[in-house]
Amino acid sequence: MYCMKKSYKKRVLCFILAFIFIFLQTATNIYAGSYEIDDKVIVDGFTPPKDTTIIHHFNTAEKPYTKIANAVNELWVGDHHRYTVVENRRDNVKIRWYSSNPEVAGINKVTGELTALSAGTTTITMWDSVNKLKQKTNLTVKAVPVLPEIPREWYTIAEKPKWISEEGIQIVLKSEYRYLYEQCSILRIPDSVNGEKVVWICSDDDPTSYIYYPEHFGFTQLKMLQCPASIAFYIAGDLDELIYPEGTQRIDSFDSGYRKYKRIHVPESVKLLVSNWICHKEIEEVRIPASVKFFCCNLNADTAVYFYGIGYGENARYVVDGNNTNYYSISNVLFSYPYYEEGSRLNWIVIDDYYEMSAGKHTLLAYPKWKTDDVYYVPDGIERIETGAFKGTRHLKKIVLPDSVTEIGELAFDVLGYNKVEITIPASVTKIEDDIFGGPFGIFEYDDERKNTFTIITPKGSVAEAYAIEKGIAYRNE
Repeated sequence: MYCMKKSYKKRVLCFILAFIFIFLQTATNIYAGSYEIDDKVIVDGFTPPKDTTIIHHFNTAEKPYTKIANAVNELWVGDHHRYTVVENRRDNVKIRWYSSNPEVAGINKVTGELTALSAGTTTITMWDSVNKLKQKTNLTVKAVPVLPEIPREWYTIAEKPKWISEEGIQIVLKSEYRYLYEQCSILRIPDSVNGEKVVWICSDDDPTSYIYYPEHFGFTQLKMLQCPASIAFYIAGDLDELIYPEGTQRIDSFDSGYRKYKRIHVPESVKLLVSNWICHKEIEEVRIPASVKFFCCNLNADTAVYFYGIGYGENARYVVDGNNTNYYSISNVLFSYPYYEEGSRLNWIVIDDYYEMSAGKHTLLAYPKWKTDDVYYVPDGIERIETGAFKGTRHLKKIVLPDSVTEIGELAFDVLGYNKVEITIPASVTKIEDDIFGGPFGIFEYDDERKNTFTIITPKGSVAEAYAIEKGIAYRNE
C-alpha cells in the first residue's frame, strides 16, 4: 500500500512538473521572436507552429469548408512559402500537402512549407484527410533573371546630389547613347561602381533629372528593371516588373499612382515595406515573405496618403508567407497580428520618419478591390478595421463585423461603389474615427447620393447608432 501511494505521488508530481513545463514553453513561444526599433524591443505577435499546418478559423453562417488561405501564383527559384488553411466551423481538420512536380517545388506534407527548386510548373494539393476535402492550386516557378548591366561606356560618375543623405555616387547617362537605350527591354542598374554605392541616376543633358520615368532617358521599350534599393523609389513608367537585389532590407517604392509596374519581387531579406498609396492600379500579386516585420505608411508624404491606408490598388492580391510573424492573408485579404513590448501590446510604432499603422490591435488591413463577393464576414478575433481597409471595393453589398471589433479607422468603407451597402456594426465598437465613409474632406457634405447608399445595422444605444445620427446616415436597430 505504501509503495502504491508513493508511486501515485510520483505520478502526480511528474504531471504537475510537465504541466508547468508546457505552460512555460507556451508562454515563451507567444513572444518568441523580437527585434529592436529605436532602442525598444518589439516582439512578434505570433509564433508559427513547427509541426502542423497553420489553420485560420473563419466562423460564419456559411456551409462548412476547408480551403487554402494563401495560394501564391508565382515564385522564383530559391523562394520559400508556407501554405496555410482557412476552415469554417470544423474542429476535426487534418491537412496534408502534395506537389505534383517535386523537382520544381518540394513541399512538407505536414506543415505545408514549400521550397521553389527549379523553373517550371507544379500543382499543389491540399487534402483534408478527415473531412475528405481537396483543393488544388497551380504554381509557376521562374528562374531568377540575370539582367544585363548598363554598359560602362554609357555613363560617367559624379558626386551625389547634396540633398541625398545616403553616402554614394550618381550615374550620369550620356545623351549620345539614347538611340541604344530604346533597344533595351531588360536592364540592371549597378549597385556599385569601383566599390562606391550608386544612390542616384540622371542624364547629362538634364543634371537635375532622375530616373522617375525610364522613358525620359530613352528607355521606351524597358519592361524589366533591376536597381539598387537606394534609387528604386524613383522608378516609374510602364514597367512590367521591378526587381530588387537579394540583401535588400527596406523597400520604399510600392507607392504612388504614377508607377505602373505590375509586379515587384520582394526578396526574402526585406524587413520593412514603406507605402504611400501602396499597390497602385496596375500592380497585381503582392507577396509578403516571412522576413517582413513592418508594413508602414510614410508620415512625410502628402496628407491624403495617410487616409488611404495600406491598400489602394485595383488589382492587388495580398499573399503572405505563413511563417510571417506579424502579417497573414486569407483569400487575398490582408491582416496583421498585434505587436508587443515587454509582454503588453503596443499602440503605435514609429520607425524613423515612418508610421506603423496596425501595432496595437488584431487588424484587417486591406480588402482587395477586385473581389466579386457581395457579402463579407470579418473573421472572429479581429479588433480593428484599419484606415482605408475596404476603400474602393465595387461589389460588396453587405459587411458584417464580429463582436471582437472595437475600432473602425478613417475611410474604412470609402468608395464602396454606388450599391446599397449594409454594414453590421456591433455594440463592441467604441471608437469610430471621424469619417469612415467619406474621407477627410467630408464627402457627405456635398454628395447626398453617396450618403444614401449606406445603412448601418447596430444595437440601440450603441456608438455606431450615435455616429449614424450625427452624420445623417441611415440606420436600423437589430
